[in-house]
Amino acid sequence: MCPSRPTRPKTLSAPPVLLVGHRGVGKSTLGRLAASQLGRPFFDLDDVIARETHTAIADLIFRHIQNFRTVEASTARTLVARPNAPIIAAGAGLNAFPPGAIVIWINRDGWQATVAESTRPRVRPDLSLDDEHRWMSHTREPRWRDAAHLKLSIPLTRTIERAADDLATLIDWISQVPDSPIAARTAIVPLNAGELSRSLHDRALLRLANVELRSDIFPTLPTPTDRLDLNQHTTELLLSLRTPDPLWLLNIPRAAAWDIDLRFLPQTLRQIDALRPHLPASIILSAHPAHPAPADISSLIDGADALMTAFNVSPERVTLKYAPQAPDTASIRAALDARATFDACPHPFAIIPQGLRAAWVRHLLASTNALHYLPVGLAERNPAHPSALDLQNLLPTLTTPTPTSFDALIGEPVAQSQGDLWHRRAALRSDCNEDHPRGYLKIPTPTEALPDTLALLHHLNIRGISVTSPLKRHVAHHIAADDDALNTLRRTSHGWIGTDTDHIGMRASLQALIDAGVTPGPTLIFGQGGVSPALLRALEDSDFQLVAHISARAGWKSAPADLPHLALIINAAASFAHKAPGPPPPTTAWLDLHYANVQPPPYATMHLGGDAFFDAQALAQRLFWSS
Repeated sequence: MCPSRPTRPKTLSAPPVLLVGHRGVGKSTLGRLAASQLGRPFFDLDDVIARETHTAIADLIFRHIQNFRTVEASTARTLVARPNAPIIAAGAGLNAFPPGAIVIWINRDGWQATVAESTRPRVRPDLSLDDEHRWMSHTREPRWRDAAHLKLSIPLTRTIERAADDLATLIDWISQVPDSPIAARTAIVPLNAGELSRSLHDRALLRLANVELRSDIFPTLPTPTDRLDLNQHTTELLLSLRTPDPLWLLNIPRAAAWDIDLRFLPQTLRQIDALRPHLPASIILSAHPAHPAPADISSLIDGADALMTAFNVSPERVTLKYAPQAPDTASIRAALDARATFDACPHPFAIIPQGLRAAWVRHLLASTNALHYLPVGLAERNPAHPSALDLQNLLPTLTTPTPTSFDALIGEPVAQSQGDLWHRRAALRSDCNEDHPRGYLKIPTPTEALPDTLALLHHLNIRGISVTSPLKRHVAHHIAADDDALNTLRRTSHGWIGTDTDHIGMRASLQALIDAGVTPGPTLIFGQGGVSPALLRALEDSDFQLVAHISARAGWKSAPADLPHLALIINAAASFAHKAPGPPPPTTAWLDLHYANVQPPPYATMHLGGDAFFDAQALAQRLFWSS
């Protein structure tokens, strides 16, 4: 095993952190534990107000809730302004978030039960308890969704100590962004006028390069107001011409850069005399074809030469941005193959494939790509336009040293995977012959795309791959391995070699059960998917005795009628176990091998989730990749 790493990486410009979320999610407890790990001051906002006013919070609210909200907002601003980047736990009703803080929304499954059991006064005693919970969700969660930079989701089975460790990892991670070389080349893209002020705030908070204003989103730029005057932010703005009138670029004098769509180059050249006196330091010529094609590359290079001549600037002043749609592996490979052509021209360039399936390529190229983009906020803020380029998904990229190398997760879907967090935790706990945490790419890979994806990742020198369950049974065939299922691959000069680390995760889970007081005995596995071979191997090496292995599709009704009293049910079918036909048999312990949407099981006195499983698996994968 690798020696443990006792301390987290030092952060140079850590911003303050504000924790928000429902009452009862554990903001104060988690924040205090995380602050202790990170060596940062911690404040509970309610405690500070009560101490300074010499009055209980419940009394302040009862006397005049609006006055309390005013004091609450003012105190939050004061705490955020304190030195040493404090971590602050806010009350659930805080409705004015102070500028200058990273906002982390903490969501814990089952918080309603904690509130119901609390002795604290009800917020809406005029409502039933269930209606009060619905009111809390309806009135407060939209505010957190709009304000939050990150979200920490805590399943039912996660211990408070483990959740605090996850929070400390997220805080440590985002605290490194302001000093990251990639952040200094990243632009935030507001998707509507309402996000513009937030984008400018976050650009400064995270020390990002620019805020991109696109003419198709902002055909008319906001006029100066008391709250927002773009003329005070000109050097922070990248103006992108996505409509035919190039004089739109003159709305913001002295902008940091212009990005001119190749489609509108003729109109731009006709207005060259009007534009030349206002030329910014950086000019970008971008192409956004429907698919990668040599003709578009030639047109882009020729257009850059024409723009360079018209503006009378050196080749280094005109950057090429090649951004074709890339909906599949073949088009991604074609876009990347364009690099050889761009290398031969005198202009700086960036290849930025477009589309959800290609987002991982933009992460991969970020270390050499001076045109990295970051749509503002959480992906779930705009469900109609999901993005793999929101801040939470970009953290592994923004905090990775450059130049760097990468590991990857493949499967379908992968967007909600916490694999990057698991591997970040594993890297912080071990040296494993690595000088720093590596980049980690989440690559959506349907089964039919598996051969091409494996070939492309080998070509790109990806070191290791974690394979999700839908692909595990196909990987062995494609790399000519003898195993029935593989979940971990390592690159060699001749191809991929693989192993299955699920049995290591399963052994760790069984040991966690024993450590929690479960006596090994009769065991049932629910679900016969890709993880099954590893579970069987782990059980063979343990004192737990497998007495039934039933199909999730057949349901609980297919369990043998003469089962003994079970010591353990292993749920390898995620939330489907609670929808399957028939009732589960009684058991002493229930083990869920997943970490999202965990539900309390029936007929079990002990309930564990997949934390021990995935912790052990991530460390085992990193050991295999680095061997």
